[in-house]
Amino acid sequence: MRKKFLSFSLGIFLALASSPVLEFGQAQAAPGEGLPITAPSAVLLDVGTQKFIYSKAPHARRPPASTTKLMTALVVLEKVSPQKVVRIPAWVRGIEPSKAYLRAGEHYLVRDLLHATLISSANDAAEVLAVATAGSRGQFARWMNDRSRRIGCRNTHFTNASGLPSNAQYSTSYDLALMMKEARKNSFIVDSLSRKYHTIRSWEGRKIQLRNHNRLLWRNPRSVIGKTGYTRRGKHCFVGRIKWGGREVLVSMLRSQLL
Repeated sequence: MRKKFLSFSLGIFLALASSPVLEFGQAQAAPGEGLPITAPSAVLLDVGTQKFIYSKAPHARRPPASTTKLMTALVVLEKVSPQKVVRIPAWVRGIEPSKAYLRAGEHYLVRDLLHATLISSANDAAEVLAVATAGSRGQFARWMNDRSRRIGCRNTHFTNASGLPSNAQYSTSYDLALMMKEARKNSFIVDSLSRKYHTIRSWEGRKIQLRNHNRLLWRNPRSVIGKTGYTRRGKHCFVGRIKWGGREVLVSMLRSQLL
């Protein structure tokens, strides 16, 4: 995600955060009215009041790209210990970027693969975690769908753990906000999303330097964590949490264009 896009988006988020809240079901804020939002779907949801600050096509189904990895982390942490050791399989070489470039035969702790998934959006780490957790990608996707339904997502369907393109993989800006609402309760996820840099190490001693894709960590004075995503079809996606004082606002947008 490019600096120009993220810094401009943050300006939009912070401007909206001072706006009056909307009851769910009220008329939504007029899209584009003084706010040049390119995303066709966007949500700002106040955690304390459970009300929209702003919403634009919040239930429209769109590709979630790597924001998918937020649910991946929730499922993994529900099912296995972060201290479990995972052996990297040979098929990892065929996973498309972005990647941590894990090597077949290496061993990593689940917690380190989660850091790679959340911080540097590593598709190889996400897919390895799915199989290590559930035995197959298909079973893991079923667990993802079950977990999303349990937190109230009604317009979400997952087929993979990484967010790589799939016609049957979709979510909404509102459902992603619900996922962030759940994820923010998990101290491991919050800590991981808050890190600008992190280093993981295989049991064999190889180090991998991770750099967070969320440039908002460098460019704003408030506490903003989140997960970015991009595919050609899904364009730029983001889901996160803005926190200052005693207020928390969940933000999500899907299919935004570069500004």
